[in-house]
Amino acid sequence: MLRYLLLTIIATLFIMSLANAESGLISGIWNGIHYIDGDCWVRTEGGNLTMQPGTEVRFQGNFEIRVHEGVTLSAMGAEQNQVLFTADQGTTPGSWKALIAEGTSPGSTGKITLTHCEICYGGESEAGIEDADGVVQGEIYAKIEVTYCYIHDNDGSGLSISHEYNNLIAKDNKIVYCDIGIKMSSPLSQELTQVRRNFINMCNTGMKLHMDPNFPVENNIIANSTGHGVWVQSSPGYFYNNVIDGTGGDGLYFDGEPTGDDCIRGNVFSHCGGYAIWVPESQTQLTISHNCFYSCTALYPQGVTSNPELRGDPKFVAGFGQLQSMVIPQFIITL
Repeated sequence: MLRYLLLTIIATLFIMSLANAESGLISGIWNGIHYIDGDCWVRTEGGNLTMQPGTEVRFQGNFEIRVHEGVTLSAMGAEQNQVLFTADQGTTPGSWKALIAEGTSPGSTGKITLTHCEICYGGESEAGIEDADGVVQGEIYAKIEVTYCYIHDNDGSGLSISHEYNNLIAKDNKIVYCDIGIKMSSPLSQELTQVRRNFINMCNTGMKLHMDPNFPVENNIIANSTGHGVWVQSSPGYFYNNVIDGTGGDGLYFDGEPTGDDCIRGNVFSHCGGYAIWVPESQTQLTISHNCFYSCTALYPQGVTSNPELRGDPKFVAGFGQLQSMVIPQFIITL
């Protein structure tokens, strides 16, 4: 009798899992556990896909969910009841591929909206660090909005947009143990692109940015990168009020050309293995002002200090009164 009961329970669980096995065209409203056993796509013929708080999406192989033009994948978790995207078995980064959005024109975009989600053990394991795509990525004519998410232990980037005709809103996220925290190419619209208040920790490179036109990257904390904290190609845009601490390489490594009123202003650079800010020797157009440099060599080349717009000003931190230390999650900067 006990053996029969055990077999019945196993058979019931197997049938339940098959009921939520997903591949091909997907849409509707999801809750509970869904197993991804093949590549999936969200298209106009099926409609939008919405995931309710507490939904678990478990990938059973190197599969992706691709969102096409005119539709949205929306995963709206809650602070105490997140939506989970993860591998069905194990904790190895690269066990599944990615959530990908693509469109066909500026007026016909694919959109991914994620709030209060945990996203882990995915990414493209075959990608090299320099050009790694994200576990959440926009390919072309995509809109990606990610807020209050915990993205960790992924191959490639945590978030990436890989074409100039994309937009990314990334706010209030925690991104940990990825090759690159956030990787961005040129966005389509300044108004629709924001990178604010993210905590990026223990990534090889905190951010890799190729930004033209300019848009704000501000109030982020980038800590403990094994390489550069921020690697800027092309224009640095408006890089304001960020904290970069504990890098193996430079705090901000800039090997591009400014495109206009670029400004690196009001940031804190601390405990950088290389320079706080590295710029080419010939660079004279970039405005670097009111930054605080602590326990690191401020700038390369030293001759760049002849630029009248360049000054390191520790009062940026201490200017709000006689502040002696600045406490930041997982590390402390002491003035």
